[in-house]
This record gives sequence, structure tokens and C-alpha cells, in this order.
Amino acid sequence: MKRLSMTVATAAFALGSLGALAAPAGAAAGGTSTGNECQKIGMATVKSLGVFPAVAKSGITAGTAKALGVRGIAEVPDSTVFTLPQVLSLHRSNPELFPWCD
Repeated sequence: MKRLSMTVATAAFALGSLGALAAPAGAAAGGTSTGNECQKIGMATVKSLGVFPAVAKSGITAGTAKALGVRGIAEVPDSTVFTLPQVLSLHRSNPELFPWCD
């Protein structure tokens, strides 16, 4: 049941993030979000879907991140789990990895 809940949460995150890709609110002038803006976009999406507790507790798999278009992780096995603090840190330090921050 726990695995099913994470699968549902991850799918909801993926669907919601795809919507964020279409309209990256908070993008800075010139079309690229800064690290803090990029982090805010990702957090707002997860919270609006109501899956923040699941993502905060269980993280997100590299496979799901790849499906969302995250760049620079092609060599990471799909089953690798990124914790929420890791993902937030990457949003701040490397916003270019995330297409919704372009």
C-alpha cells in the first residue's frame, strides 16, 4: 500500500509539473529563473497537488525526474531516489537542470 501511495503521489507530481512546464510562473527577465525562483516554482507545484507530504517523506525517483525532462541525470539509474532536500538544493544551485525554470 505504501508503494502504491508513492506511485500515485509521483504520478500526480509528474502531471502537475508538466502543467508547470507550459507556464513557468516566476521566470526572471530573459526567460531564466534564478535558483530561488526555480525552487519556489517546484515547491508551489507539489503543494498545489497536495502531494508534498509524500514527496517530502519518500523523495522522487530519477526515472520520474527524467520523464519530467530534468537534464543532466541520464546516467543515474531510474530507481535512484532523490530526497526533497537534494532536489531543492539542485533547484537553487543548478536551475538549468529543470526545464520549468527556463
